[in-house]
Amino acid sequence: MDRVQCEWSTLLSAGALEEVIRLGIISVLGIGGDFGAVYWLGLGWAGVETLCYIGQSLFYSLWLSEDDYRAVITLSSSTPATTGQTANYGTVENNTKDSEEDLSDMRDEVVPPREVRHLLGIDRPWWSLMGRTSSMMVHIGLCCWLGYYGWKLLIPAILTHGALYIVWGALMPEQHWSVPATSYGTLIAAMGIFLIGLALYGEIV
Repeated sequence: MDRVQCEWSTLLSAGALEEVIRLGIISVLGIGGDFGAVYWLGLGWAGVETLCYIGQSLFYSLWLSEDDYRAVITLSSSTPATTGQTANYGTVENNTKDSEEDLSDMRDEVVPPREVRHLLGIDRPWWSLMGRTSSMMVHIGLCCWLGYYGWKLLIPAILTHGALYIVWGALMPEQHWSVPATSYGTLIAAMGIFLIGLALYGEIV
């Protein structure tokens, strides 16, 4: 429970920090009344975030060798104190000379580490693209919120951004929320944030 609370508070803090910085930039530059400047601030923010994501993925793909993608999960038999099987992560195998037939007879199952697959997006390329699109609309929309109303919408912007971070960073990977359903749901929410921002400046009817 403490780990969950720590994770949620960290994600909420990240959303709060981003919105405070965003409002600070808008206030210092004095661009709140300029829809074009506010729009490009949000688009640029999302672009930098996307470039960092791509750079991180490329770094991991180049830095990690083929063998580093493989981890051994040893399934041990159940004990009287526990029921079912427990998974123990072993060391990374450097050389694998056994054939597929031999591996099928072993109790050790070689699988890509979940963290690497998540960072590189190799297990969810379409949903990663949808997530980037949602993030872009959120950044533009919240920039419009803060550009038009300033600090009056700071708390709603913080709560909105923090809630999305919790869904993307905690509930979907940890609570095993359905990736397709959650991705479509957050896309609709992001589109709503984006359209509200445009409506504030009278860009849509």
